[in-house]
Amino acid sequence: MKSMMKNLFNTNTDNMQALGENLILTLIVIVATYFIANIIIGFIKRSLNKVEQFDKTALPLITTTLKVFIYLISLIIILDIYGVNTSSILAVLGTAGLAIGLALKDTLSNVAAGFVLIILRPFKVGHFIEFGSTSGTVKEINLLTTILETGDSLYISCPNSCLWGVPLKNYTKNGKRRLDLVVGISYNDSIDKAFEVFKNIINEEERFLKD
Repeated sequence: MKSMMKNLFNTNTDNMQALGENLILTLIVIVATYFIANIIIGFIKRSLNKVEQFDKTALPLITTTLKVFIYLISLIIILDIYGVNTSSILAVLGTAGLAIGLALKDTLSNVAAGFVLIILRPFKVGHFIEFGSTSGTVKEINLLTTILETGDSLYISCPNSCLWGVPLKNYTKNGKRRLDLVVGISYNDSIDKAFEVFKNIINEEERFLKD
């Protein structure tokens, strides 16, 4: 009986010691995760705030996504400390992520393109853009789509992946652009007189750029 009690006490002592070590490791992981997350998020915030074209409204979404990713890694490490088979968890998460990625391939492509458009800002709301055979004034820029309004007041919803994957013309971004006009005159008219008339029109019209 005495020997049994001694073995039980030793076993409980070993279990308590192992539990204490695991709790200490868990606390270390939690504290390290907190500081690492703050350092990474702070660095990203400072970097993105220096980008003039970056839309600050997208910053909370980006930082929250990164925090969830960092804390998920921390949770897997903690589960591994307590002997949970994390390999199977990672395999399940990987399989689920692959299945979701394949099912939402087009949607995720639009979301990724939306992030790039929000960060780099090749155009803004109010700009007149053209890509492919589509053109119009930008009314909204969302994560999935960009809303345009054509010259004849048509509503166009464009997937962001279509905007990012093709050459895009922005007629508003530079503030000014050259417009080529072909003007015909009669064979009987004087070319010098025509040039003189054009110069007078240009000098009197304030909207013409002198350079």
